[in-house]
Amino acid sequence: MKHTIQIPEWAVEIYSDLSDWERHARAVNDIAPNGIWELDLPDDAYFEYCFVDAEGQMLPDPTNELKADTPWYPAARALTGPSYQANEYLYPPTQDLNPIERYKLDSKHLSGKLAERRRIMSYTPKGFENTPLPIIYIQDGLAYARVAQTPLVLETLLAEEKIAPAHLVFIEPKDRSVEYPYNPHYQSFVMDEVLPMMESTLAFDSNRIAMGASLGGLASGLLAWNYPEHFHTVISQSGAFLGSPEDLDYYGSEASWLLEQLQTSNPNRFKQQLSWYVDCGNLEWLADINKSLSQTLVDKGYRTASNFRNAGHNWVNWRNGLADALMFALPKT
Repeated sequence: MKHTIQIPEWAVEIYSDLSDWERHARAVNDIAPNGIWELDLPDDAYFEYCFVDAEGQMLPDPTNELKADTPWYPAARALTGPSYQANEYLYPPTQDLNPIERYKLDSKHLSGKLAERRRIMSYTPKGFENTPLPIIYIQDGLAYARVAQTPLVLETLLAEEKIAPAHLVFIEPKDRSVEYPYNPHYQSFVMDEVLPMMESTLAFDSNRIAMGASLGGLASGLLAWNYPEHFHTVISQSGAFLGSPEDLDYYGSEASWLLEQLQTSNPNRFKQQLSWYVDCGNLEWLADINKSLSQTLVDKGYRTASNFRNAGHNWVNWRNGLADALMFALPKT
C-alpha cells in the first residue's frame, strides 16, 4: 500500500524505524526533496515515524492521528496497512501475577563509567515458586518487564498450556551502547556475578536462555557463543548483528562478526545443541543480516526458527513476536 505524507514546512529531519530514530536520523531533503514522502509498505505493515524541527524537537505528523504505541517517543505516529493484524498476545488479558522481585548488585567487573550499582529483577510464575525451572536472562530488562509485559504473556501462555514454565531474570544496563556490543567486562558481569546470584536465589534446573532486542539481541547471541556450555537457547529480536569488535557501526558496516563465526565454525563446539529464535522486522536496516544469520544457522544444523514480519524496529513489532519466541524456547513437552 502506498502512503503519501506531506512534510510540514518546519520539519528538517525524519526519525523512523528505517533508521533507528535519532541514532541515525534522515534529513528531509534527502528523503522528500519535493516535500512529499512516499512510502510503499506491505498491506500488513506496522511502521512508526515522527518529524523533527530546527530546534531538535520531535513533533508528530499533523495529518496522522494514529499514535504509535511506544513509551519513548510520544510524538511518534504509526502507519498500518489494511491487512495488519496484531498478535493475539500483544495486549494479553489482565490477571493476578506474583510480585516482581528486585535485587541490587555491586559489580567487580564493571569499572569507571560503568561502575554503578545494578538493578536486577526476577519473576517466577504462580505455583512454581519452589520448582526447579529454566531461567531466561533478558537484556533491557525494565522494558521487557514493563513495556512488553513479559510476565503477563508468560502467565497467559502457561494458563493456555502452550509453554513450560520458566523464571524470568531482567537485567538493566546503564549504557547499552557501550555494554552490549563485544564488551568482555559486561559479559563477565553477567556470567560471573548475575548468574551465580540468581541461580543461588531461584530454584534452577540448569537450562539457561539468553534473550534481548536490537543490541540486546547481539549481547544475548554473544553470551551464548562465548559461553557455549552455559546456554541452551538464544532469543534475538531485531538483533544488531552488523559490525565487529573493531567496527562498531550497526548502520553502515558491511561486516558481521557473529555471522562470520557461525559460517566458519563447527556446531559441535557446543556441548549441547544450541537453539536459536531469530525474530526481525522486514522494514528495518537489520532485516538482511538477520535473514543471513538465520539461513546460516539452518545450513549449519542448529535448531532454528525465524519470524520476519512486515514491521519496523519498535516495541510493537517485538511484542507481536514475543509469545511465539517463548513457545519456541519453552516447549510444553
